[in-house]
Amino acid sequence: MKLTTVVTIVALFLFYTSVSAQKMSKAYEMYYLLTLKPDSNSVDSVQEMYVNTIHQGISYFRSLEERQKDSARTDAFRKTGSLISGAKAKLPYSKATYIMDAQRKKMYYQTRVVNKVTMEQPFPEVSWTLKPGTTKIGRYTCQLATGVLGGRTYNVWFSTHLPFAAGPWKFNGLPGLAVRIADASGRIRFELMGIREVPAQDQLGLNLKNYPLTRWRDYRAAADLYNEDPVAYFQKTTGLKGQFSGPEKKDKRRKTDILVVPDNFNFLLEAKEEFF
Repeated sequence: MKLTTVVTIVALFLFYTSVSAQKMSKAYEMYYLLTLKPDSNSVDSVQEMYVNTIHQGISYFRSLEERQKDSARTDAFRKTGSLISGAKAKLPYSKATYIMDAQRKKMYYQTRVVNKVTMEQPFPEVSWTLKPGTTKIGRYTCQLATGVLGGRTYNVWFSTHLPFAAGPWKFNGLPGLAVRIADASGRIRFELMGIREVPAQDQLGLNLKNYPLTRWRDYRAAADLYNEDPVAYFQKTTGLKGQFSGPEKKDKRRKTDILVVPDNFNFLLEAKEEFF
């Protein structure tokens, strides 16, 4: 067999192997328990589980409960044609997905509090200071790093013994995987609860078809209209005319969610959130 033929066969083999590997690519889910005090005067803490999914170098961070509620709605619609799942879960602090592309230095925020949109955010550049020595957290040998994010000082214990250099939410640029995160005031704490390998999910990605890219000021204008006159907002966005009736429901969180910052979660963890 000629050398050129052998080279061609090897090249084709490597090509198809590469294609097969891409089709079978895996994603990894890191589960973090967030414990926080809503304000400095709070005696009790609240807890919520979050999942940070990493696929092809991009991380997707969102409330695990919100994802489960989405799944319950989808299942209910498939079975009954109704979006009402019957599940009575508590309202999560975050109804958004934070998408971090560290390689391209891009970050996006997807929400549907008012409507389904994607907003670009400034990529969070954190200057970490590594501390000497190591400590054992569970089964992981960790090193401490300190840095300022969103006006708050955070202590992050990370492990280089895991094949990821990532953190949940906006914690990026670490030499390893974040295992424990705590702010200097003691109000905020993330704890890594588990990792699992999962098939790459179709819903990963920016999904700009269903969540179009928009500017913060346009989203804010829609939010203002929604808060001032929900009927006018739905008539404008749906084109439907007529009378809308029903019991008035006041959402005490709405102004915090939409008008102050898009998300209570970010409001608690970051002193100032910036959008383009």
